[in-house]
Amino acid sequence: MIRTSFIAAAAASGLIAFASPAGAHGHAQLPDLDQVAPADLRVKQVKAKGGSVFRLGFASATENRGRGPLTLHGFRRGPNLSRMQVDQLVSHSDGSSR
Repeated sequence: MIRTSFIAAAAASGLIAFASPAGAHGHAQLPDLDQVAPADLRVKQVKAKGGSVFRLGFASATENRGRGPLTLHGFRRGPNLSRMQVDQLVSHSDGSSR
């Protein structure tokens, strides 16, 4: 039991150290997204080939409960590419970001 707790604590401290390198840019101010309960539930019957289908719709949102903003930068590597790449910008306690 003690060994398991030690391993879990060591793993957690490693993750924290990875998320915010000591002294490099202050401490990372990370977002923490919390899913809000779905609301405005709707079911719609729609005609389709060979019968009908049901479509489910609802309103959904998230709240950021973390210390930092969620800042994403999306871009395409070329004008003819359909896929996009997304990078997350992480803010640090010293005001810098990377």
